[in-house]
Amino acid sequence: IYLVTKQFPKEELFGLTAQIRRSASTVPTNIVEGQAREYTKEFIQFLFIAKGSLIGIKMMLNKLIKSLR
Repeated sequence: IYLVTKQFPKEELFGLTAQIRRSASTVPTNIVEGQAREYTKEFIQFLFIAKGSLIGIKMMLNKLIKSLR
C-alpha cells in the first residue's frame, strides 16, 4: 500500500493517500487484537472489522482508478 500510495499526486497526501494508509494499517492491528482476545466470538468480530477495512480500501482504490480513466 505504501509503495502504491507513494505514487499518488502530492495534493492527495492528506486526503485519499492518508485514508488508504490509515485503513491499511488497521487490518493487521485488528487481526492481532482479535487473536489476543479470550473468546473465539471476539476474534471473529475483529476479523469482520479487518474485512470492513479491506473493503473500504478496495472502494477507495476503485474510485481512484475510475478518476484516472
